[in-house]
Amino acid sequence: MVLFFLFLYLNNVFAEKSPKILSYCVPVEAFNLDPFREVVDGKDMAYLQLITRSYISTVRGELGVLDSYEFSPDGKIFKGHINSAVKFNDGTSISSYEGAFGVVEGFLNRPLGKRVFPDVSQFKHGIRIVDDKTFEIHFKSDIKNLAGVIREAISTGSSQNRVWPLKLVNRSHDKKFPIISSKYEYGFSGDELILSVLGSKIALVNKEKCKGSDFGLYPESFESSFDNYNSEKENVARAVTVQTNTIKDRLAERKTIAGWIRSAFADWPRYSGIEAVGSFFLPGEGGYEKQRTWENSYDLSLMRRKHWTIVAEIPVFRDIILRKATTDKVEINFTPFSSSNGKYDARILSSGIQGGRHVILQDILKWHESNFLFSNAALTVSSLKKIEELSASTIPPEANVLRDFEQSSMKEFSLIPVARRYMMAYSRKGLPIKLVWDNSGEFYFEKFK
Repeated sequence: MVLFFLFLYLNNVFAEKSPKILSYCVPVEAFNLDPFREVVDGKDMAYLQLITRSYISTVRGELGVLDSYEFSPDGKIFKGHINSAVKFNDGTSISSYEGAFGVVEGFLNRPLGKRVFPDVSQFKHGIRIVDDKTFEIHFKSDIKNLAGVIREAISTGSSQNRVWPLKLVNRSHDKKFPIISSKYEYGFSGDELILSVLGSKIALVNKEKCKGSDFGLYPESFESSFDNYNSEKENVARAVTVQTNTIKDRLAERKTIAGWIRSAFADWPRYSGIEAVGSFFLPGEGGYEKQRTWENSYDLSLMRRKHWTIVAEIPVFRDIILRKATTDKVEINFTPFSSSNGKYDARILSSGIQGGRHVILQDILKWHESNFLFSNAALTVSSLKKIEELSASTIPPEANVLRDFEQSSMKEFSLIPVARRYMMAYSRKGLPIKLVWDNSGEFYFEKFK
């Protein structure tokens, strides 16, 4: 009996010294920290932004890979200096070549790589090594604000074009989990990625193990009731936009499906983090006009006369559409983006808004099937090309350029604003740490105060 109680005592002591491993839900099939690949699933950013260290940090107290950088006057030469205090996860230093190669090869596998290329005419990979901590990357591009584009892509908050360095000697050993420089120490337990965060252990769990997680960004994946969770709203919103098929549908049909989808989002509860908008640009953003408002009206008889096919990859978007379809007795079919072949009537897109700039407006002409869908929207295409030419990665200085775009799109019902989606960071109540966002859209853990 004495031995039994001794066992219970020791077991309790061990339990106190071995706190429970918390869980963070990322609804993906598998994790992959390889930076030299195209990130096609937006949910990957739920762990890549959390783990990877940005080249230029704008978060107070968080180190970036670089401690200084500069551009040539034309923006085509980027010079960076590796921060000696930042190491790879195995404790080794980051060489200037590894730092430079992370940017160059990373860009080639990102959307940015379609417009920004290394200039290999003088140096291999466009890289010139100055010393063991200093490098130059020589670029060639027609983008007018090239320095702004590159700076944004390698700074805190970047998602779509996010890049990070890895230890090149490890490249062939494990492509999915190479040695990188991360914000938090991490290791593995079976197929789980375990973070060490502020005295707590957090397991990153994928789609199959998400239910009942302690933290997450996609609530429908891990919980049905959130009374026991704290939530924080991200300050940097996503734009929800509809692109119609100008080849398949007449103007009246495009106007109807656009109004119907806008109405569906307007009827969705506001507490969900989705808020309907009247136009592309809100007060304080370039292009905003107080008197401009898109209609939510639609021809219900026309909606019921045909079967509509929609691409909506984000689960909550499908829920919104299905709820409206059930109420209005409308036939809706969903098709995956990967196998749609341009035969759908509309696709619902989600993209970032950074500093008031709608990322979609500079990139959509390069998105898969966009030019085909815009075939009968010459005015919209012309205005988007103007935005791309003038801005690339910044708000055009002339607000009238943005206003002209929205006027063109309203005439052709080709690209339609629907809503703003504010991502929510959920943390179970009673835990010593919580998941938070900063103003740039970067997220991390901090202790409860």
